Amino acid sequence: MRNDGFFLIEVMVVSAIAVTIAALFSLYTISGKSMEHTTMQITAGFLAQKQLAYIKGDTTILQKYQNGIIPWQDIDEPVPIKKNGVSYVVNTTVATVPNNDVLKKIVVVVSWEENHMNKQVSMATLVSCHG
Repeated sequence: MRNDGFFLIEVMVVSAIAVTIAALFSLYTISGKSMEHTTMQITAGFLAQKQLAYIKGDTTILQKYQNGIIPWQDIDEPVPIKKNGVSYVVNTTVATVPNNDVLKKIVVVVSWEENHMNKQVSMATLVSCHG
């Protein structure tokens, strides 16, 4: 007669353990996806910074393209950049700053596809045309 309620307690303990394991697995899956998304954003930011640094390091590019689109690292073929299995497209535009003949506005937009959705990171800066 002492074992009448023992089976019920076992079921409750096993159920609590199963729910805890399921919650931990779910948390692990969510954190993995979040880390993957963060890695993609960091990579896109790095590519944008690299393009801006390239242009700042060689301002003759600004004279070459004036107002328009600057190719990735001044390479004429617009190929996607593959990093960590993801294809990134870098679009760089240069425009004049109103009422200022010396400065140019550079905008770099890096885009990629993640979970069937288009994502992008953009950075902008002003650069002197005369070094």
